[in-house]
Amino acid sequence: MSTIAPVIDFSKCSLNKNEDEINDEMRMVTGKNLYEGFTSSGFVYLKNHGITQERIDGVYKAAANFFALPLEEKKKSYVGKNSFGYDPVGALKVNSKKDFDFVEGFRVTGDAFDDEETKWPNLTLKKKYEELAESCKFLVLRILRSLGLAMRVKDLDSFCNCHSLMNKKGNLTQLGVTSYPPVYEDIVRANRFRLAPHVDWGTMILLFQDNIGGLQMKQSNGEFADVTPIPGTIILNVGETLQKFTGGRLTARVHRVVPPTDPNKQRLTRQTTVYFGHSNKDFPFKSFEFDDDLNNKDFLTEYEGMTTGEFMNMRLTKALHY
Repeated sequence: MSTIAPVIDFSKCSLNKNEDEINDEMRMVTGKNLYEGFTSSGFVYLKNHGITQERIDGVYKAAANFFALPLEEKKKSYVGKNSFGYDPVGALKVNSKKDFDFVEGFRVTGDAFDDEETKWPNLTLKKKYEELAESCKFLVLRILRSLGLAMRVKDLDSFCNCHSLMNKKGNLTQLGVTSYPPVYEDIVRANRFRLAPHVDWGTMILLFQDNIGGLQMKQSNGEFADVTPIPGTIILNVGETLQKFTGGRLTARVHRVVPPTDPNKQRLTRQTTVYFGHSNKDFPFKSFEFDDDLNNKDFLTEYEGMTTGEFMNMRLTKALHY
């Protein structure tokens, strides 16, 4: 299958291995492959990652059952405290110059995972989200350590440990399932996006696609290309915070979701699961130092002096419309 990005084999650092089975040589090889993939394409497919399909499917099914409820029932879980809950169609606008995004979702942040007062719609949804979030956390940490080692970040421990609170209070890492309703001819004719062109804001993003497709990444020539779903893989994408951390060595890539051109697929619901990895809220929004011959590039310098939590809240406030 021809793809616009490399498929990286993560088996040397897979979650199927215990931490003491992985050495720095294995991390270095894997990290170099990741770095080369990110710098050549902006994102990569990851295979042999170690997250079971059963765990991925469990979240898909539990979320699909929730989205199938009547709107009034779903609104009982309307997003509120700790950025937890249901986002109806029209709530999200990731690009301020475009229409509201044609998508609904259910999202959970670390603050909500770590709060006993969080009111989940049902216990099945809670269990499935918690299981997948835990796997994603450990996968992100292994990715960052491999990548940081290969990129020769001077303070590797800080580069990784600033993510220590993922899925807990003090960190805005988020697991969300988005459901894209069927589209109709007027939307296709108007070329309305299911999700407008945008970049992600965190550090490392894990995307689990279904087989409907529609995700496109902007290429260096300015054109958008399809990110074809590949069974068994996760799409890894760099966010703005990681671009800042790496001094521009990695860049956040613009992407969008468009309606399918196949009329049969237009009548189907597209569903994706995304784990938005973030550093801890109180960590500075800054560039790390690297033991290489490259210079850090200026990027979002107007936000220096902020914490990453402050930066994220600013981005989130602009994107949500209630």
